[in-house]
Amino acid sequence: MSQLSRKLIILQGDDEAITKQLTYLSQQARGDWIVISEHKVLGSSTEQYYLDKQTKSLLGREFKHAIFDARLAFNLDALAILAGTLVAESLLIIILPNSFNHWYDQDSLRWSELPEAILVPNFITHLHHVLVQQAQQYADYFYQLVLEKQQHDYFLFNQLSQNTILVDNQETLYSYQEQQSLLTQISKLDTRIIMVTAKRGRGKSTLAGYFTHYHHCWVTAPNKNALMTFTQFATTDTLFFAPDELISQLNAPIAKPDWLIIDEAAMIPLPMVVALINGFKHVLLTSTTDGYEGTGQGLLLKLLNQYQSTDFACFQLHTPIRWLPDDPVEYFVDSLIVSGLPKIDKKVMVQQPDIKFLQQSDLVLSPMKLSAFFGLLKSAHYRTTLIDLRRLLDAHNLSLYSAEFSEQHIAGVLVAIKEGGLTEELALQILKGYRRPKGNLVAQSLVAHAGEPQAAQLRSIRVNRIAVCQTLRRQGIARSLLAYLIEQAKVDRCDFVSASFAYSAEVYQFWMQCGFHAVHVGTHKEASSGSYAVMVIYPLSPAGSHFCNTMRNKLTRNWYWLQQLIDIDLPINISTEQTLNSDDKLQLLLFATTSYAYTASFAVLYRLFDWLNNSGQRLEQVPILTMLVTKQFDEQATVSNLGLSGKSQLLKLLRQEIYQFIKMQGLINE
Repeated sequence: MSQLSRKLIILQGDDEAITKQLTYLSQQARGDWIVISEHKVLGSSTEQYYLDKQTKSLLGREFKHAIFDARLAFNLDALAILAGTLVAESLLIIILPNSFNHWYDQDSLRWSELPEAILVPNFITHLHHVLVQQAQQYADYFYQLVLEKQQHDYFLFNQLSQNTILVDNQETLYSYQEQQSLLTQISKLDTRIIMVTAKRGRGKSTLAGYFTHYHHCWVTAPNKNALMTFTQFATTDTLFFAPDELISQLNAPIAKPDWLIIDEAAMIPLPMVVALINGFKHVLLTSTTDGYEGTGQGLLLKLLNQYQSTDFACFQLHTPIRWLPDDPVEYFVDSLIVSGLPKIDKKVMVQQPDIKFLQQSDLVLSPMKLSAFFGLLKSAHYRTTLIDLRRLLDAHNLSLYSAEFSEQHIAGVLVAIKEGGLTEELALQILKGYRRPKGNLVAQSLVAHAGEPQAAQLRSIRVNRIAVCQTLRRQGIARSLLAYLIEQAKVDRCDFVSASFAYSAEVYQFWMQCGFHAVHVGTHKEASSGSYAVMVIYPLSPAGSHFCNTMRNKLTRNWYWLQQLIDIDLPINISTEQTLNSDDKLQLLLFATTSYAYTASFAVLYRLFDWLNNSGQRLEQVPILTMLVTKQFDEQATVSNLGLSGKSQLLKLLRQEIYQFIKMQGLINE
């Protein structure tokens, strides 16, 4: 190890003492002193303050010395981004709460689905384990101090100086040999798609910048500000386009370059990535293996399933360029964010894995189990993020299941969330569009978008994530996990099990084979998947069975119309009974007099129009409805044709039009 290694300092203690001593330290030690905090930790000695949510603006930049204030909230994303910007010799100072005994982590508001901050005992246990491990592995590059009022302002500075933690050699590390070597390999290939993944600080952007000197390129990225390093090494004529802007121009008659570079591809929704790949002759993708909004490993698996192996070449960068190998700060961050993917030794796969129910505390009591469990989620779902890790550890109402050969060899995992049990009053408020409390994703969606308040009143459990090791798929492991969950849900007296997934024929078939029933299909493609969301349920109780039958009947009746809007071949029986019934009339009144979801009303509005058309009514009475149906509910085109200000005005006028018509026709009794 070298004094050029980055060092980790953990501080606790009196708030006033922390501010004074850090202010003195930052004045004495040369550096940028980036601060992530809600407070003025350094008094007025630095202007480099950022809130947790602003740290993405630091991507692609480099700094020396930083302070991460975690006394109010511990945002893992912000810490990982910050640590990735720090060059060799830097100090990373983390301020922790003085006591964790009654610490409510404000970061939990992002992921707990509860309206107030919660205690996070499992994350605290995990953090303590990581700190103990850090002290054992890197004692000379790690310091833990409690600062008190009676200490001098220069106490911290002296402690770090005496222990040679604080040095200022002003040496440079940068060596781009690995990048140059990889560029040489790539230049010899005639592959259409090249993907380069690496951990933070390995020079992916540097390599991409150099690449532009060999080929005429355009570049796209989720955040233009994160391309600062790329820009330093790229040719000056390399044009940048935002992903959505570039997709809109794919069919334009313009000359395209030889290559498109997609930087941090895992942070871009998969459908957009695929559209960009298909729109260019050659594509170079770069991605961080443990990213902030997605994982490079998971994205790689998704893309490999869509393209021929002969079209694809994958490479990895290993050597850091901002800091030394075997870096103490990187070791700490990797341990904390549970970096890496699980590996299963084939020797342990002698029989079917055991299905087990896990407590959240079981994960932190065994770092190997936590690594295997979370690693499997990352490999199977490329949009798995650090928020998912925090939710996995401490969110309420979570149920965890694993299919495992041993503690560190996990073949499959299932994460489920308890839902429902809401009051009738709250369910009706959700139905009318007046309330949308946190949590209860499927239960609330079936109320708000399928018009069934009972969905939120019944007790249910939702399959949040299910993942099986790539090499062990199609062996019944996922089915075994679901069967175990269903039996447990019966014991817990749930009315049904639910799930929501991005539609594909294969995935849909899997859920049907497991005994689930399709009850709702979203009317718009989801941005992250580019597919329509399908909701399925498995009834458990008489009330659950009655609810399931109601929802299935509603879907088969609505699909008669919705199949015109939703371009998937859903294998369900379609009901031709389309006469306006009492439920339709109640739904029309609900739409006309409340904020009931517009997208949930497509089928009944179609039926109303069909009834008008077939009964000899004058369509001039409902001009907005007529135009929407004619244009297959294309709101933008209707807004443009009617000269309206936007969708909100369109909906307001449509609700008024429907109300006046159904009242005049005597279709309702208010």
